[in-house]
Amino acid sequence: MKRLQIIATALFLSLSVGAAKQPTLPCEGLADSITRYALTQARIAAVTCTLDSLDEQTFSVKCNNKLACIPMRPETVDTLRQMSLRIVRRQHPTAQQVRIYTDGFEIGQLIPNYYALTPSPEHEHIVNSTQPLLRNTSSVSTTDKGLNGRHIALWGSHGQYYHQASNRWLWQRAPIFTTVEDLFTTGYTMPYLVPMLENAGAIVIQARERDTQNSEYIIDDTQAQTRGRWSKESSGGFAKTKSQYVDMENPFRMGGYRYAATSADSAKAPSITFATRVGQEGDYAVYVAYTTVEKSVSDVPVTVRHSGGTTTFMLNQQMGGGTWIYVGTFHFDTDHQAEVVVSAHNSKSGIVTADAVKIGGGMGSVARYGKGQKAAAARTSGFPRFMEGARYWMQYAGVPDSVYSPTEGKNDYTDDYSSRPRWVNYLSGGSAANPEEAGLGIPIDLSIAFHSDAGITPSKRIIGTLAIFTTYDNDKQTTYPAMGSRVAARDLADLVQTQLVNDVRTQWAPEWTRRQLLNASYAETRIPKVPAIILESMSHQNPADMHYGLDPRFKFDVSRAVYKGILRFIATEHHLPYVIQPLPVRQLAARIQDDQLSLTWQPTPDPLEPTATSDYYIVYTSVDGRGFDNGQRVERNAFSMTMQPNVHYRFRVVAGNDGGVSMPSPTVAACRVSDSRGMILVVDAFERVCGPESLPIDSATGGFKGFGVPDRYDVCYIGEQFNFNYADKWKSDDEPGCGASRHDYEKMVIGGNTRDYAVIHGRAWAQAEYSYCSCTADALPHLDASDYAAVDFVFGLQRTTTVGQYKTTTDFSCFTPAVRDFMSDVALLGGNVLVSGAYFMEDLLDSVPDSLSNRRFAERVLHCQLDSQTAYQTGDQIRLQTGKNDHQMTFYNTLNPHCYAAVRTQCLNSPEGKPVAQYAGHGKAAVAWAGRWKTCVVGFPIECVKSEDDRALLIATVAKFFESKE
Repeated sequence: MKRLQIIATALFLSLSVGAAKQPTLPCEGLADSITRYALTQARIAAVTCTLDSLDEQTFSVKCNNKLACIPMRPETVDTLRQMSLRIVRRQHPTAQQVRIYTDGFEIGQLIPNYYALTPSPEHEHIVNSTQPLLRNTSSVSTTDKGLNGRHIALWGSHGQYYHQASNRWLWQRAPIFTTVEDLFTTGYTMPYLVPMLENAGAIVIQARERDTQNSEYIIDDTQAQTRGRWSKESSGGFAKTKSQYVDMENPFRMGGYRYAATSADSAKAPSITFATRVGQEGDYAVYVAYTTVEKSVSDVPVTVRHSGGTTTFMLNQQMGGGTWIYVGTFHFDTDHQAEVVVSAHNSKSGIVTADAVKIGGGMGSVARYGKGQKAAAARTSGFPRFMEGARYWMQYAGVPDSVYSPTEGKNDYTDDYSSRPRWVNYLSGGSAANPEEAGLGIPIDLSIAFHSDAGITPSKRIIGTLAIFTTYDNDKQTTYPAMGSRVAARDLADLVQTQLVNDVRTQWAPEWTRRQLLNASYAETRIPKVPAIILESMSHQNPADMHYGLDPRFKFDVSRAVYKGILRFIATEHHLPYVIQPLPVRQLAARIQDDQLSLTWQPTPDPLEPTATSDYYIVYTSVDGRGFDNGQRVERNAFSMTMQPNVHYRFRVVAGNDGGVSMPSPTVAACRVSDSRGMILVVDAFERVCGPESLPIDSATGGFKGFGVPDRYDVCYIGEQFNFNYADKWKSDDEPGCGASRHDYEKMVIGGNTRDYAVIHGRAWAQAEYSYCSCTADALPHLDASDYAAVDFVFGLQRTTTVGQYKTTTDFSCFTPAVRDFMSDVALLGGNVLVSGAYFMEDLLDSVPDSLSNRRFAERVLHCQLDSQTAYQTGDQIRLQTGKNDHQMTFYNTLNPHCYAAVRTQCLNSPEGKPVAQYAGHGKAAVAWAGRWKTCVVGFPIECVKSEDDRALLIATVAKFFESKE
């Protein structure tokens, strides 16, 4: 009834406005005043308006759609109405009420339900699904107040595409400021946004391949091992009969599949096992394919056997059949088979199907050829599949060609951007979200297109964040098939943009710009039958934006803001309470006492989110280098266990609440060696992640030098910037002017700071017959220096870093008060100190205002200094002085997929000490000093040494020095 009343009221207002016969009335200054106020809310173009009288007391202000581009709140609407009424009264004294319209709406209708004093049911888009596509039954987390069971379609901008006119594969955007939008946005969605949404309980379905692995392993049903009775259907399934696919070839129409009747008896229930061995140890995405049939059941057990154990899911085969369905990412090694088992064990009577399993991302396999050429001339992109556009993933994933190629193969550029929204409708077709269309039956709640093309400006100011939505579809319908006004998409856009802008202003740049909430006709927002937005998060073409945009911590914060905006939208739509997942834990430490290991940590408060508190924790354990298990839930910030001797344990911790779990902590490790020579503490002091070095915004040149330090890995970097001249303007994507960058690394996933170096150092200490445990540097105040035979400080690429142009604080100092105090305590106790890294001496000696104190610390505690003649060293050769013959080793000093690169290292000197290692060029790579305590200072990161045997020999040399009677 309430909805009918609202519709009737809106109809009455529209008829009343239309019935007004009076000519437009003058109202001097009204448009200027509205514009000035609107500009305090968002950066928009000028508002124009006309004034009509409905009667002597009621006036109508009709504004252009620029006013609709600002966020509307109750206080905003009140301010606009009162301000307009005051101005109208100057010339029309009888005025008592003003109604303001823009973009076809009265401004009160544009208040999102999240902020509205009286939420409107017209804004609601409620999709109820009794069973989600996938549930992890091995998980010990809770997401009841998160995104539990919600289905989100998502993609990060563009990707490599085939350009018919020039017969070549290209990026869809220019290579600029060391990246390209096709990859830059993937650097947000893949490592941050998608995991955050999934940690909150969402099922995220991506329009592009999500796995960075170049390798791919396909196990078809014809290669699988069956138990029990399985029947064979010869068509309607996947088959890998070709190495590449051309034109409209569909691999999901090239084979058959298996099916079996369910059984309530677990001992007799049919099962099918898809098994293979991977060629290289690592983390791999696992996908399953099946067919949805009339009697499909909603809870099919799917078990993945990986190096960390087994993880079981319940798969809803009543939806999603006929494509690749992502299950999860798991660690596989070369010593054991990777296995995926599909079982027909079920208490319900029905059918279970099994088609194929895909492990790993792989290289692009869709081949294209130009006009007038034959299929034999077709060629693939030569890129990893995750770098390609959505159009090619969809073809490989069995999506109909009418969806992924509306141009029928004539224009891949058009096909790529227009396929993504059609794919959303294909996914949701036949579900409660989109009941009138045929499709996979997945009830998609919303879709997000994550872009970074918010515009350009001739000035050097921040461009900021733009959000786009469309309140009508291709048929000019203004409601969704599942009911509700398409203004719900505006609510989604508003909540996400608001959260992003507010968080960035608070944490990074108060000057961050809020651009329009733009109601415009874009395929990615117009075509979907569910609320859909394009988020132009920033401008990748603008150095002022990219001073922040290239920083991994900024990527984390922006992604967290987007996740929070989505959560608030869905919770509001469904009238549900919500809780924000916690931030990662800190002060993580592993200690060993006899055969007992204790693990402690501290929660991280979130000043932006009062609900983001930690209610419980999950400890994930890895044994002897295998993958992590499914985790053990604990209710307080401590964990203990009995250790087996000579076993290497690794631990990660996440914080949890009813909204989900945090991103994982760094990795700490421990091992109790039989007949140990002592206990070593490995301190992970390498926290630094950052973008490349920024040139000053106000100079005549602009952009970025160097590479920075990625968080775990980097998929965005394509090569160094070579054009820094602001005067050089864009001519084409091949000549983008200022910011133009090389393509040397465009196919490479580059190694970064993985925060697991305690494992690498610890294994080397264990080979030297020492037990070890580890901690993060911020946990040092909670530890006792007297407990350890030696302390190994891992500095890696740690150095004091300033971010962006507006952030005045510095981060990542090597010698924090906690580090200096603990190191001094070790020295006073007559202990042993190992320090390694690429910049720590420079960071210590160049720090202000304590440069004199720091120099004394270097001289009196470390007994080390920079070699003034050759302070820094390039090259990758080191000669280790073992006491017999020198041993030559190499380390990673160029960008590579395996380890972060120490592109520059330190040459050291110890006037009272002795050299331990020399660079092949010139200068001492490591020096040692013996006195009341002993120090060994290494001017390169030990973890960058390529050979595990070489690292072990280096640590053994250090251990021998520490044990000596010098």
